Amino acid sequence: MIGRGVKRCNGGRVLRNRVRHFNDTFKRSALRCTTSPIQPHNSPETVPPEWLQPLLDVSEGTGYDVNDAGLLGQPVAWGDQDSNDHVNSVTYIKYFETGRFHFLMEMFKSRGLAFNDLMSPKGIVSVFRSAEIQWRRPIQYPDRISVIHKIEPLTAPDRYVLKGVIVSHQSRSVACRIKETLVTVDSANGSQKCDIPPKFKAVFEEWARKSNPDHS
Repeated sequence: MIGRGVKRCNGGRVLRNRVRHFNDTFKRSALRCTTSPIQPHNSPETVPPEWLQPLLDVSEGTGYDVNDAGLLGQPVAWGDQDSNDHVNSVTYIKYFETGRFHFLMEMFKSRGLAFNDLMSPKGIVSVFRSAEIQWRRPIQYPDRISVIHKIEPLTAPDRYVLKGVIVSHQSRSVACRIKETLVTVDSANGSQKCDIPPKFKAVFEEWARKSNPDHS
């Protein structure tokens, strides 16, 4: 019945081509899965690979610390790919978003603070303002990726800037870079911009000095 239904469909040829493309893509992905050195492909890594920190030092300069990775050895899902057989550009942004949240959460936790306190809908909230992105190379299943962020020196009382990279473990290279700007607003005062609360500002400044040791 499926076959007859496809033949009766006016777009049957298009449908068959899409099914054929899906099958071809699946076969290529399955072949990479069986030949890839990245095995098993089921859970994030817990220990940074020894090549990761030297790669960042050479490629990005000082400031990035693999121990602060928001995502470490995260498996790329087959469903993250688009029809071009590589991870969709929008998914890179999702990787950065998740990595940024984990990075900030652990950063504040290490100083006895909760990042969720900077996300209260009834108080001061940290909101995403803008991003500058550089896509450098495609990522394909069954790769693994690491997302590492660092804090830039504060230049205004109501915002902070992070830089981040996505590293492909399969190619051992930086696949994407981002510069993210977030601002603090007061939800109880019409979402007007406001200064970063002092206790959070102190942590931002501490981490910025760590990431930028040459900055006065």
